[in-house]
Amino acid sequence: MTKTYTEDTFVICHNNGEVVHPLKAIAGTCLSTGQPNVEEFATEEEWKARLAELNYDLTRLNPPSPDALKGANPGKLPAGASLRGPNERRIGRLGFDPQEMRAKMATLSPEERKAERMKLRDERRTARMAARAARPGAPASEAPPAPPANPA
Repeated sequence: MTKTYTEDTFVICHNNGEVVHPLKAIAGTCLSTGQPNVEEFATEEEWKARLAELNYDLTRLNPPSPDALKGANPGKLPAGASLRGPNERRIGRLGFDPQEMRAKMATLSPEERKAERMKLRDERRTARMAARAARPGAPASEAPPAPPANPA
């Protein structure tokens, strides 16, 4: 199933309890899932009540704040943080919060979203190439490209 949401919606994708994926779909989010059941809720209270019926651990819905994770070693979380949230490790490794990025992208026009994605892709590619070039014995062909000259 694939669906694009036009307004903020609380969603649960599941297969009757064995696999449960709760999410808050903000306007502009495109959801694609292979789960047989997709339930949508207008309020967070209804959503949480249904998650409880599916025996989902509701404490997993409150991961540490992104501020607590900024500057974290990618492989380690700050003292007191748990591994309950799905984005915790990625925030430290990527240097940005995916939820904030989705919220920002939802406010942009399709052309601006495409430009932003291209910019992020290029930044990730440059970072990967720099990491490869920094390895001992890396060939010169893996060196990152020089930044373009600033035409003034």
